[in-house]
Amino acid sequence: MIHQRPLSRGFSMIELVVVISIMVILVGMGVTMVSDELAKARDVRRVEDVKTLVRALEAYIEDTGTLPDGDVEPAGNGWDTTADGEFLSALVDGGYLRETVLDPLGSPYMFRYCHYPRGYQGFSSDFYVIGIAQYETNRFASNKGHWSGTTRDWSQEFAYVVGGTSR
Repeated sequence: MIHQRPLSRGFSMIELVVVISIMVILVGMGVTMVSDELAKARDVRRVEDVKTLVRALEAYIEDTGTLPDGDVEPAGNGWDTTADGEFLSALVDGGYLRETVLDPLGSPYMFRYCHYPRGYQGFSSDFYVIGIAQYETNRFASNKGHWSGTTRDWSQEFAYVVGGTSR
C-alpha cells in the first residue's frame, strides 16, 4: 500500500507571524534610513540657502553701499527672522533674490539676520550676521561656519553662522 503524505494547506499561524514581524522590522529600518537622509538633505539646503542670502547681500551692498535693515522680532530673540521677510523684502524687491527664502520644512524662524552698527564688537563698518538656528541632524555639527567680534563668537549661538561687512 502506498502511503500518501497529507497535503499541506498553507502556512501555520506561527510561520505567518514570524514572516510578518520580519517584514515590519525591515520596513521600519528602511523608513528610518530614508527619513534620516531627507533630514540631511534639508540641512544641506539650509546651508546653501544661507550662502544664497550672503551672495544677495553682497550684491546689495555692492550696489547700495549699505545693508538692509532688519526688524527685530520678539520671536527671533532680538533677531530678524525670515518669518516676516522684513530684511528679505529689500533683497527681493531689488531683484537680488527671486523669492523669499524659507526653511525646507516651512519654519519661518529657522534663519536669523541682524544688522549691527559700526563700532560694535570692534568692527570699523556696519556688518551683518546670518545664522541657522538649528540643524535637524547631528551630521553637520562640525559645519558651524564662523563669525566673531572682539568679545562675541556667534558660532556659539547658532548651528551655522556667517557674516560680512558693508564697504
